[in-house]
Amino acid sequence: MVLDQDEIVAIDGPDFELLLYKVKDEYLKFEHKIYQPGFHHLAIKVSGRDVVEASYEAVASIGATVLEGPKEFKNYPGNYFAFLFLIPMV
Repeated sequence: MVLDQDEIVAIDGPDFELLLYKVKDEYLKFEHKIYQPGFHHLAIKVSGRDVVEASYEAVASIGATVLEGPKEFKNYPGNYFAFLFLIPMV
């Protein structure tokens, strides 16, 4: 389920919950770039590919930019099935 309010997007499923908070207006002037100091990566182990697919659908429905996937990433160890996305900031 995706709950979209003015200040928060809550994505939850049977095995997880992810809360994405809107950036406060005073921080909008700062553009975060991938790999600069600060939070840029979150990996969550889930019960199966169906959870990844459902998460992808939920994230895409809020307007996030999907960079890759969902797919199997061969350059990571194990069965790494994932998708990569940027969180919409406004």
